[in-house]
Amino acid sequence: MKVLHIDKTKIICDFKRLSDIWDSSNNITLSLNIRQQDFDFVVRRLITSLPNDLAYSIMSEIAECENLNEELMQLIYDKGDKGCKIAICLNKNLSQELQKYCEQSNDVDIKEHYQQRE
Repeated sequence: MKVLHIDKTKIICDFKRLSDIWDSSNNITLSLNIRQQDFDFVVRRLITSLPNDLAYSIMSEIAECENLNEELMQLIYDKGDKGCKIAICLNKNLSQELQKYCEQSNDVDIKEHYQQRE
């Protein structure tokens, strides 16, 4: 299996090339090396590339991190694809508002993942 190593600098300087590798590979996984204090910058940068499969995948990975701030979780939920929403709904530190979004989602998969997170 191929591993795509991602860090803040590569997202800034080389995102198009990384995205092309991601899109053209069947057997690939992500390895993120992004510091938590850079998450906000990185997510906002990725949003400028949407819709993009690699951007969604990186945002999903970030969404799984425990101590994400509420604003960033909300941003990933609002701008992300279904995978991002599911990753947010699995997070244990959701605000009341995000809990409500997950609970009342029209997408049965999102709802189901939220209910199974305990």
